[in-house]
Amino acid sequence: MLLKRISYSEYKNDSKEWVLPNFTLGEINLIVGKNATGKTRTLNVIRGLADLFSEVDTLRWNEGEYDVEFDNKDELVSYTLEYHHGRVIRETIKIDDKEYMVRDRDSGSIFAHDLKKEIRFQTQANRVAAFAKRDEIQHPFLELFYSWGKGLRRYDFGSSLGKELLMLKVVDNTATELNLKEAQKVVEVFEKGREQFGKEYIDAVISDMAVIGYQLNDLGIDTPPEIKIVPQNIVSGQPLAIYAQETDRTTETFQVSMSQGMFRALSILIQINYSLQASEPSCLLIDDIGEGLDFERSTSLVKLLVEKVRRTSTQLIMATNDRFIMNSVPLEYWIILERKGGLIKNYNYRNSKEMFDRFELTGLNNFDLFSSDFYLKQE
Repeated sequence: MLLKRISYSEYKNDSKEWVLPNFTLGEINLIVGKNATGKTRTLNVIRGLADLFSEVDTLRWNEGEYDVEFDNKDELVSYTLEYHHGRVIRETIKIDDKEYMVRDRDSGSIFAHDLKKEIRFQTQANRVAAFAKRDEIQHPFLELFYSWGKGLRRYDFGSSLGKELLMLKVVDNTATELNLKEAQKVVEVFEKGREQFGKEYIDAVISDMAVIGYQLNDLGIDTPPEIKIVPQNIVSGQPLAIYAQETDRTTETFQVSMSQGMFRALSILIQINYSLQASEPSCLLIDDIGEGLDFERSTSLVKLLVEKVRRTSTQLIMATNDRFIMNSVPLEYWIILERKGGLIKNYNYRNSKEMFDRFELTGLNNFDLFSSDFYLKQE
C-alpha cells in the first residue's frame, strides 16, 4: 500500500493544538520548510501510525485523530481513528465504498470473510482494533495495515545512526529476530545481509558508496584494534564493528574512526540495501537527509535513493531544509510546510499545481521558491 493522504490533529481547540490537514503524498516526496515548521513532527505522525498498526498493543499516547487514505493497487483504503485520554472514541475502515469495520469505544462490528457478514466484537478501549483484531482467515484486510506498518523504516540522518553502537556476538546466546526498525543496530543488519546475500549484498553497498564519492575495496566486520573489554571474563566475546577498506588507504577504517558524514551514509545504505533485498519496505522516512555531508555527496545520495526506490513499490519520504538538496530534487516531489500557530499547511503539485507551474516559468533555482516565499504570495 502507498500512503496517499493523511490528516492528523491533537488537542483541538486547546493551547497545545497541532493540526496537519490533508497532507497528500506521492511515491517520492521531499518535505521542505523552515525550522520549527513541523517536518520532523510530520514524520513522527506517520511513524506513529505505522506503530499503531504493527506493534502497539495498547495506546502509548493520550490524544490523537487520524484520517488516512491508502492506494492499494487502485483500491482506495480509508482508515480513521480518534482517541482521547488514552481511550479510543471512534475507529473505521473502508475499502472503496464498502465499510469493513466500525468501532465506537469498546465495541463495534467487523466483516468476517468466511461468514460473509458483519459480526460484533468487543475490545478494550485503550487498544486499536486494526491491530488487536488481526485474523488472516476472518479479517484478511487487516493484514494490509499490519504489513504497511511493519514494513515502514525511519532513519534520522542527523543522528549517529549507530556509529557508537557495536555488536557483541555471544555463541551461547539464543538468537533473536532482527528488528529493522531499530536503525541504530547497523552492525547486526550488515552481518545479516552478509550471511543471507553474501558478495551480492556487499558489492551493492560498495557500489552505492562509490556513487556518492566514497571509493571502497572492501567492507566487513571485525574487532576494532582500539577497543578491548577488560576484564575479558565478563563476556564470552569481543565487540564487533563495521570496517571499510578505502582504495587510497592501506589499512581498514573502523566505524568508530570514520567521519560522521561518511558513517551516516554507510549506515543508511547498509540498512536500505538489506531492506530492499530481504523484503521491500513499504515506506522509508528519512529526516534531515544529507546532514553532515558536503554538497556533492548529499545531492548524490538523494538522487541515488530516488533511483533505488523508483524501481520498487517502496514509498520514499524525506525531509530537509538544505538548499543544495532542494535544488537537486525536482519540484514535483516537493511538499512545502508552513506553520501558523498549531496549523500546518502544505503546498505540493497535487494541491497547488498552478503555483508550481508559474514558478518554473521564472527560471529561478528551486530553492528560490522556498526562500522568497513565492508560494505564499500566490494565495
